[in-house]
Amino acid sequence: MSKLSLRALETTVGNAGRFVISKDNQDGCELSAITLSDIQTQMSSHGTNQATTTVVGHTRYATTAEALAGTLDSVAVTPAGLKSTVDAQVAGIIQSDGWFPVTTTVTRTSNTVITVANTSENQVIFTPRRALRFRQSGTSDWHIGIVASYTSGVVELYGAAYASTYNEVQYGALWRTQQASLLVPGDFAAAASNDILLEKGNTYEPYDLPVGRLVMARAQLKTAYGTTAPLVNILNGTNKIFSPEITATATSTVSGSIQEAYNRITSGTLLKLSTTQGAGTAGSDLTITYIVVVE
Repeated sequence: MSKLSLRALETTVGNAGRFVISKDNQDGCELSAITLSDIQTQMSSHGTNQATTTVVGHTRYATTAEALAGTLDSVAVTPAGLKSTVDAQVAGIIQSDGWFPVTTTVTRTSNTVITVANTSENQVIFTPRRALRFRQSGTSDWHIGIVASYTSGVVELYGAAYASTYNEVQYGALWRTQQASLLVPGDFAAAASNDILLEKGNTYEPYDLPVGRLVMARAQLKTAYGTTAPLVNILNGTNKIFSPEITATATSTVSGSIQEAYNRITSGTLLKLSTTQGAGTAGSDLTITYIVVVE
């Protein structure tokens, strides 16, 4: 029969588990039912069971980096580790100023289309009207747009063109996307004009939001012109923001490409609306809804 000292037993068991043995002899005892081999086998079995959310076993404490990554299900988080993780996340949000890096792979299809993996996370990030900014790494200038639509990982964009050299993308907090409307009553396109807001609407429309990029507009008439639909545009000073211009009909029409040289709007800028002449039966009542991304 094998003899095993309690000291040796403690060494054999190690951190794998606990045994309670009632015996006065500290030097050694006869184990009538359990052999040393049995104990070692049992301890080996316990030692190889890695604890998870569904498996009982052994685990270790996560490092701060592992807790931040949030990908492991086989490590534990201490209160101190949890605090470090939360503090780091809060600091990242504060420092980001409402812009967050897109970590998924982004593939360019065209100036207005990119693709990403169709994951639940990307479905949230690339929700319609979410602000995006993109650039080539190492350059200082960001180019800004918004998500027009998301379908199974295909992302259509409004705003700045997505060039083939861009390899850095960030998405904005939802508050960065702001919307406003401009209204012109009556037959506004009887003649061409560069300021129908004042000439036909008798109103001034200053932009009073924070500095931003005007990335998209939508035009619609209450009554369409009979023969030729007028072309309308938003002016920043004397410069037209959209090219081509927006065809104004009784159906909602979205703007085309922007001119980045002119779409940056500062607080206090007086916005104007231009139009070409409509033809045929007079149309009326123009509504322009536009979206600005706060920089």
